[in-house]
Amino acid sequence: MKKILFIGDNWFGDLGGRKKIVLSLINYLADKYNVFLLTIDTKIKKSEIKNINQDLKENIKIIPYFFKRNWAFYFKLFFLFGREIFKIKPDLIICFGGGPHSNAFFFFIAKIFYPFSRVIFIEQGNTRALYSKQNKFVKKLTACAFKKVDLIISASKEAAEDVSSLFGNKKVNFVYNFIDLEKINTLKQEKVDESIFNQKKPIVLSVARLDLNQKDFLTLIKAFSIVIKEIDAYLVIVGEGPDRDKIEKYIEEIKLDDKIFLLGHKTNPYKYMKNSSVFVLSSFHEGMPIVLVEALACEVPVVATDCNFGPRELLNNGEYGILVPLRNYEKMAEAIKKLLIDKTLSNQFITKGKQRILSFTKNESLKKYEQIIDGFIFNNNENRLNF
Repeated sequence: MKKILFIGDNWFGDLGGRKKIVLSLINYLADKYNVFLLTIDTKIKKSEIKNINQDLKENIKIIPYFFKRNWAFYFKLFFLFGREIFKIKPDLIICFGGGPHSNAFFFFIAKIFYPFSRVIFIEQGNTRALYSKQNKFVKKLTACAFKKVDLIISASKEAAEDVSSLFGNKKVNFVYNFIDLEKINTLKQEKVDESIFNQKKPIVLSVARLDLNQKDFLTLIKAFSIVIKEIDAYLVIVGEGPDRDKIEKYIEEIKLDDKIFLLGHKTNPYKYMKNSSVFVLSSFHEGMPIVLVEALACEVPVVATDCNFGPRELLNNGEYGILVPLRNYEKMAEAIKKLLIDKTLSNQFITKGKQRILSFTKNESLKKYEQIIDGFIFNNNENRLNF
């Protein structure tokens, strides 16, 4: 049986869409391949993990490492990962790091310790935005890896085109992130315990990591402060992250702590979506924000910043939801008010959304991944995207 090795970082600390997608893909491929998972976590201790295998199928071998970043971090990781790659001798390596620099580092380890394996990068985020934040040395290494890698898979066509342009590599494809519609339809029916959902006031909801470098919560909060001058509503934010304190402080400064609520991470965000009036994605950049598809599946109209990449493609230039310019809280407030007031418009978006989500089903995306991977392993197929 052919062997596939997945290599990634922050597997246990990641609560977002990247892990959902890769976990489903790993389990799906385990029925026909011998699958291994090699991971490094720096923000969580092994003692904090109750079940190493978590939701992985029993026949998948996970090789997790846990250690903090220090001066020896990259040397240690280089030799530990290199040893595991050499022992496994995989036919294909799939890197799904949290940024292009991570995937580049994994690529060089793989090519040094076992150069016979082909390598695929899965880029879930906005590659250009993450690449731009690195220093010159890391950028050079990253660019080198992205030019030499056998295939890059992005989460949207827009993102794939941009990656190809950025690194001059035509060996790029894309697979839409997917939702588990059956699971969402079940979970969205669960009861919401928070009392603010029982006060018969409109709920504006956002579900995202509390990271102000990517998620523009300040613009959302400013927009909401305009909305409540005309409409008595609540803003609810579901998610956790490093900038929670900054967001809470800003809410207190503008004296809206009785109108805006941070609920933290929730294992079932869908019941909150189902019981909300408007869903808002306020981001500086994305790869393909699957949370928008999840909101559409929960029958809530959406507002999204027209950022690179994903919202414009996903909402088809405003056909399935309202797009607003980046950092423009006045336009965002206008869009939110429009959906809260105009029930006919809201219902039109809800009806259209039911059709849109069919393009993001789990089976469709996993089959495309399988087709690409089968092509690499059995047919030496490069699966290029024709721009």
